[in-house]
Amino acid sequence: MFSLAMHPDGLFYAVGSKEGTVEFRTTDSNELVHTTNLNARGVQVLAYDSTGSMLAAGTSESTIHLIPTATREPAQVLSGHEKIVTALSFSPDGKRLASGSFDETLRIWDTRGGLLLTLLGHTQPITEINFDPAGTNIVSASKDGTIRLWRGR
Repeated sequence: MFSLAMHPDGLFYAVGSKEGTVEFRTTDSNELVHTTNLNARGVQVLAYDSTGSMLAAGTSESTIHLIPTATREPAQVLSGHEKIVTALSFSPDGKRLASGSFDETLRIWDTRGGLLLTLLGHTQPITEINFDPAGTNIVSASKDGTIRLWRGR
């Protein structure tokens, strides 16, 4: 298994695998509820939105799959990174998704499917991303040893 994400209600969690699947399991018994095949190599990173209605899965193939938890099946694929997706974070309102990659870029997506912005500044792969509680600013960390604060407009 490559990656994990706990559902906000604490009743379920998701597990990403190197084979490109996402397993949905219960926290009380570890029961496998559903397996989703993304048809992509390696699920590197997983993130739920704050309501738990959407799961994002970043892959080794530079794509991000948006999976509504109601269906547990991929509804949309976001493409734009040139290397492995390594970090994901939803804005507090769930309308935007930030992604980081081995390609050293931070990308901001509209969760309905469009790329809004590409941010440059790190010189090595991005390892972590988080929105502030207001959803205005983003902080990112990189293997280059830097932490950057990206201020919203």
